[in-house]
Amino acid sequence: MNKNIILALVLVVAIGLVFWFLGPKQVAQNSGTVQISVVSVKDASNKLYTINAEYPQFASAPATFNSEIADFVNGQIAEFKKASAENWQARQDTMPAGEPGHEFPDQPFYFDSNWESEQLNRNYVSFVVRFSEYVGGANENQNLKTFNYDFANKREIALADIFPGVPDYLQKISDIVRSSLSSQLDAASNGHVPTDMINQGTEPTVENFSNFVFNDNVITFYFPKYQVAPGVFGEQYVPVLRISI
Repeated sequence: MNKNIILALVLVVAIGLVFWFLGPKQVAQNSGTVQISVVSVKDASNKLYTINAEYPQFASAPATFNSEIADFVNGQIAEFKKASAENWQARQDTMPAGEPGHEFPDQPFYFDSNWESEQLNRNYVSFVVRFSEYVGGANENQNLKTFNYDFANKREIALADIFPGVPDYLQKISDIVRSSLSSQLDAASNGHVPTDMINQGTEPTVENFSNFVFNDNVITFYFPKYQVAPGVFGEQYVPVLRISI
């Protein structure tokens, strides 16, 4: 092959890699009858932090729902960038006199985000978006948010929509989830169950059970780090049979 052609191909690949790492991109795919565009946001262009995030957009959903997904992820990225810059500057400002500083951290701060679907079909989408980040300190931050949409009725799904006509559904959910978490954390903590945190994080309120995904048989509740247990235990989740409520 002509050397000029080889050099041209190498240049094209190099330019493509630059665009891959520096900006958001969309990859269209089909899941059954649902057309999805997966937006990827990557940034490895500086020595302070790296960003590696993905989130879905749905052709059949209204702009408001897609914007809610995008705004959540991009809002977390914006907060991460701000915290990274502020925390690193604070570390520089408090460096003891005479001690040599560093322009950048030894290891870059990071932001990672991904999503996991429970169902994607012509009737519903139900999925969870998770992110983890490190901006200095002893531990990484973690959080999550779930999204549920009803294509037939063109609206987001609230927890009450899954249990129509069940006035005490929150209390029933609370009782089941508390019992399950107590068993899970009893094993994980070697008998030191964080009962107070479990009870507080599973009070029968809509807010406490706002993160859920569902299918025809099961609804799974997610609890981000610190909601129902100390941070060392991380995220917790509990699947519940819908017929049990």
